[in-house]
Amino acid sequence: MADDSDTGTILIVEDHQDTRETLRDYLEEFGHVVDTAVDGADGLRKLQARPVDLVITDLNMPQVSGLELLAAIKSHKLSADVLMLSATGLVARAVEAMRLGAVNYLVKPVDLDQLTSEVRAVMRARGRPRRREAADRQRPAWGHQPHGDGL
Repeated sequence: MADDSDTGTILIVEDHQDTRETLRDYLEEFGHVVDTAVDGADGLRKLQARPVDLVITDLNMPQVSGLELLAAIKSHKLSADVLMLSATGLVARAVEAMRLGAVNYLVKPVDLDQLTSEVRAVMRARGRPRRREAADRQRPAWGHQPHGDGL
């Protein structure tokens, strides 16, 4: 069982139904809230309606590609991290995805252990600022000694 810092909201953008549903079912088993989109245009509509922590998107899709979706996420200043998937391991495509701001680029068929590791890393990184902000709210102000002869 994952702790709360390991789980979050995920949008899977994948034009192949079997892959989309397999990834959704797999990630839901780990406690993530998962939505799906059939292509980049559908994904962008869903992101504008409801923010998510992570977008897992296929690179090659009809209408709006994964790279176009990634560029739109960044240009609209949406806060979602993006993990790119592709059936081809072309280095140029991976470099382009990373240059545009993807957190990583995984080759299909996706190794589920690697996917789990990537998702966990994103969720933990996204959780750090929230935990730090909560700790800051609980920390006493400088110079304030709550009780006794403390340091």
